[in-house]
Amino acid sequence: MTEFGGGLSRLKSSLQKFQPNFCRDLVEVPGGDDWKIRRLTFEKPEFCWKLPGTSAIVVYHLNQLKKDKLENQPQDYFYADVSNFVSPVEISLQPKSLSTARKNLQNSLNVTYKTSDFTVLDDINVFSEVICSVEESGRWYRGRICQVSGEDHVLVELVDIGTRVLVQRIQLRPLLAKFGRAPPLCLRCRAKGVSINDLETKDLVDFKKIIESCNALVRVELLSQEEPYLVNLLHPTILGKNICQTFFPPQEDVGKLARYERSWDRHVKKMNEEFDDDEDDHWNHHWTEKDKPEAGDRMSKTTYISRLSRCGKVSRFDDDVIHVGHVENAYLIYLHYPWQIELRRKIEKNLKEKWTQFPPVNQHSIDLLYVIQYPEECFHRVTVTEVDEDTVTVLLVDYGTYATFPKGLKELRWIPSEQPFSEPPTLFIVGLNSKNGHPHESETNLLRRFLPTSLEIRFRWDRKSKNAPFRGSISTPTSPNVFEDVLEILSKSHIDVACRSLLPYTRRETTQEVSGNKFVYRTTCHPNYVKGDLETVTFGAFSL
Repeated sequence: MTEFGGGLSRLKSSLQKFQPNFCRDLVEVPGGDDWKIRRLTFEKPEFCWKLPGTSAIVVYHLNQLKKDKLENQPQDYFYADVSNFVSPVEISLQPKSLSTARKNLQNSLNVTYKTSDFTVLDDINVFSEVICSVEESGRWYRGRICQVSGEDHVLVELVDIGTRVLVQRIQLRPLLAKFGRAPPLCLRCRAKGVSINDLETKDLVDFKKIIESCNALVRVELLSQEEPYLVNLLHPTILGKNICQTFFPPQEDVGKLARYERSWDRHVKKMNEEFDDDEDDHWNHHWTEKDKPEAGDRMSKTTYISRLSRCGKVSRFDDDVIHVGHVENAYLIYLHYPWQIELRRKIEKNLKEKWTQFPPVNQHSIDLLYVIQYPEECFHRVTVTEVDEDTVTVLLVDYGTYATFPKGLKELRWIPSEQPFSEPPTLFIVGLNSKNGHPHESETNLLRRFLPTSLEIRFRWDRKSKNAPFRGSISTPTSPNVFEDVLEILSKSHIDVACRSLLPYTRRETTQEVSGNKFVYRTTCHPNYVKGDLETVTFGAFSL
């Protein structure tokens, strides 16, 4: 393998460290394809009939990545070219570290077979899994016979590229042994988290566009050592971006099972409180002192809010005055009508007055509604969105913003089901008609500059948008169309938010994290804003 240079010389030196197993006690069954290949190996040793497995390349890459102790550099990634693909679950990758060896091997193979006259592969030696040399479009490649199609044609896999071609038998030649010492220089892989049953024709077209936008260059994270290899395909220049993430199945709603459980508990309690006798007879019964429950047996129950109704819809009138609440990005902008702001102030005032009457929460549950004192002397309705070992993340439902704090630092309390606490979120969500596939930080910063909090604006609703966030355009007293002005400034600044151009490839490029960068890419709002009605839960003081 050393005569082809590149990564193959390092690959050979690493494989020499392993002690070979000289055990040759085999039980053979004459007549099978494996038996025929072994017979050809002993009868014609000057040719190669079976290639080594690609697992040697995988082990080599894993060992090399462990040696590279580069700061801020993921230790299990390497660059690869996408040589052939059908879908995210059927893709062929060529490691960039073997590009020189692949080129030298290809050139040497073509020089040898174009200057020498080799006999056509015998028909008796044409069967599945046999390694050969095949001519395709005037070039010679190493191939593996996949299927014999009729008397004249054969389906051959080009092992260094990953494609399959249908050729005539006269295009097949036996492969010289020196060209068969190197394993296939192409890895057959499948993306993790993608199921073939979830893919449609549109998904295959989108995957093709993604590969083309990356110039067929990806960063690969190996997750298995068996072919087809399980991998994560990452964008070559955007750190941590999985290019197959759009094809993942939708995540299960975290609070869905909890809502089902609460609904079932309410149903069971309702069934247990039904009377066996007729209702009229029950209430007409004359209770005696013996029948009356004692004072200690009485248990006061209170109904608390577990979640609010979905937020309201946008007005159909374009001249309504609206105030800006929070700009997440071009896809999520939280707005308030003046009456919603007044209602929010009333709710927060009542929460502050009755804060001491609300029972505290012992355990934080996802997707439930609570009240929090954040910051000091301010009280807000919140929904828990994420609970880690040390931190809790909540959504301020009347503002659309998120807050994260250590466990135990902020106290959460239940909210009783009464007015005005049970009012829907005092906001509505809109999005601009952005054609960019992903929010850009420069675009978001300009939007926040054009749309500061409490600014009076007008929103023109696109009637084709039926659900939140509602699409449309925003105008201010100084700008008839805010988003067009933002795009104009970006264009003059030579910032292309849709650019997916690649940086020049370097074999080992260290990456650096920008300190203080807290920009979060949220493209969807919380599901409670979009669907659902008011839900309550009833329990006594002992269960709080």
